[in-house]
Amino acid sequence: MKKITIALTTVLSITALSACDKKTDMKHENMTGHNPPPVATSPMADMPSEMRMAGDIKIEVQGAWARATVEGQSMGGAFVNLTADQDATLVGATSNVSQTVELHTMKMDGEKMVMAQVPNIALPANTKVELKPGSLHIMFMGLKAPLKEGQTIALKLEIKNKAGQSQFLDIQAPVKAVSQQMKP
Repeated sequence: MKKITIALTTVLSITALSACDKKTDMKHENMTGHNPPPVATSPMADMPSEMRMAGDIKIEVQGAWARATVEGQSMGGAFVNLTADQDATLVGATSNVSQTVELHTMKMDGEKMVMAQVPNIALPANTKVELKPGSLHIMFMGLKAPLKEGQTIALKLEIKNKAGQSQFLDIQAPVKAVSQQMKP
């Protein structure tokens, strides 16, 4: 069952991010106010984690990684599990690997799976929120160069606390090839 789940997740994630570059097959919309519920399971669930501080918010960061890309690919994705010790909201991200960084999700539009930008991602207190292929994720738009396996990229996440104050969290995400994405 585990092999089937990993294989299905890999196929879906390849399809989802590959489709990002195919304007004819993929609709890209802005979904304001969209906060899907956190998902409780993932292939990253057994990966080691570390506690980090973003201002006054303690955040457990687990399994950060980015997908390797090929020459000419203009978009890429990063994934991570985040657990905040208090209600917070992920409102943005930056990285030097692309012109812009957006928060995205996948949704069904009729019979098509489409990617859509979201303005933020809720981080309910003490709840693991998974940013993963085929679901919520961080999207690099306008890659400056391909993301190569073995490379580590820096991401700065902007997280707002309950009072609406921005806090920043720096994370490192190793770049993995498609065949290695689910390995710790």
